[in-house]
This record gives sequence, C-alpha cells and structure tokens, in this order.
Amino acid sequence: MARVLSPRGRRARLQAVAQLIKPNASIILDLGSGIGAVIPHLTERATAAEILAVDQSVYLLHKQKTQRMTQRSNRVISHIPELPFRAKSFDAVVAIQFLHEIFCFLGPSALSSTFDKIYDLLGEGGCLVVLDHQNPGPARIKAQLPEELHLKLVYFTKHFQPRTITFEELGDGWVRMSMRDFYDFITKIFSLGTPLEDEEMNEEHTPFLRARFVQMLQKAGFHITHNSGFTPIELHLKRFKVRVEADSPLPKRHLLVRGEKIS
Repeated sequence: MARVLSPRGRRARLQAVAQLIKPNASIILDLGSGIGAVIPHLTERATAAEILAVDQSVYLLHKQKTQRMTQRSNRVISHIPELPFRAKSFDAVVAIQFLHEIFCFLGPSALSSTFDKIYDLLGEGGCLVVLDHQNPGPARIKAQLPEELHLKLVYFTKHFQPRTITFEELGDGWVRMSMRDFYDFITKIFSLGTPLEDEEMNEEHTPFLRARFVQMLQKAGFHITHNSGFTPIELHLKRFKVRVEADSPLPKRHLLVRGEKIS
C-alpha cells in the first residue's frame, strides 16, 4: 500500500505545496499525512519548523516513522475532523489528496466543519494549502483504449460505487463518455487488483468543482491567495497509451489552493 501511495510522479505536487508555505513558519500541521511524503519538502522549505503529522491510519503512520520521521516531526493518530488541538496553534496546515475522503465518506457538512476547525487552529496570517482532486466537468470526450484497458473499463463500471459510470462503444477501441467518468477511471486503474481496490471503488477522484471549493473556503473565513489547476491528465494518458479527442483542452487533474487567515 505504501509503495502504491508514493509514486515518483508525486514529487512535483509535493514541492508545489511546500512552496506555498512561508519559510519562517514555526509549526506546520500535515493533515491526513499518510506516509509523510511531504515532510522532507516542508522541512526544506521552512527550515526551522516543527511538523505535526496527523492521520487515522496506524499502518501508514508506522510507515512514516520508519521512512520519513525527522527530529522536527511528530506523529498523532486523530479522528478527523475533530482535531484535538488548541486554537491558533499552527502557522500552516497542508492537506494533500485527503479532504476528498472527508467529502466522499462524511459529506459536505463535515468538510465545512473541517474548514472551520482548521481556520480556528491557525494563527493570524496562517495559511491552509490544499492539493486535491478536482471535477473536470460533464463534457463528453472520445477515448481510444488498448484492449486490456477496455476490459478494465468494463470491470470498473461494475464495481465503482459512488455513481453509475456509463460509456458508448464507437468501434476500433474508441468509447465516448463524460470527462468526469473518464477521469475517475483513468486515475483509479492503478488500484484494480491491489489491496486498495475496495477503498478506491468507494470514493471519487472527481469531487470538487474548483469554484465551489474556493467558495467553501471563503465561507470559513479564508482569503484566497492562490487558486490553480495542477497535474496534467496527459501523464495518465501516456502511461496507459490512451488517445483522447475533446473539443477543448483537458482540465488538470488536481486543484491547488491556498487560503490565508486574515482578520
């Protein structure tokens, strides 16, 4: 599991998150830290900061301890979004590909409560940096899949639980489907036949329309200082040898948003 969660391709994403942290931050909360992949990038960016890594998985925190713990990082097992810390305890909070799990499994109200809690945990001028999956929208696209991938698409449509996935056969390996359905499929192929399959088949990789996500942060009180897409979906197309025809450029796979606490 830890190997699957830490591909080399994550480096650019982790560095982009770290670069949005102020170098003089003294204490940073890594929310939903998993195996702690971002910790080395945070310690390189904020050279004097203490990192507090929070996750609900004992297994992943153990992997973090054996692979990435430093003298300036500590681990905490916590039920999220409760977060048992005092108000104004942190200079920065990072959440990397984690908040979609709260949204998918606990719902929008739990995500809003999490944003409110994070806002309270930050000191004046503190920031929340989020990198997570974004919804590319409902536009229809055409994709040509290798035979093996076509079989996996059929399997995926039968096992993906959050919503019904449909596609239209066009012949010669081509299918037509919504961009959102295609993104969920192409970003979850890695999990099929692995110990992660059950979990991945029960959550989306397309939960957040970026504009709506930003609105939720603003409602919690955050001032948005960075708002962009990140990670070209073309990386997945190249990996799986998929051709796509679309009427407009394909949206980035992730959103990268920074919100600051300003009175």
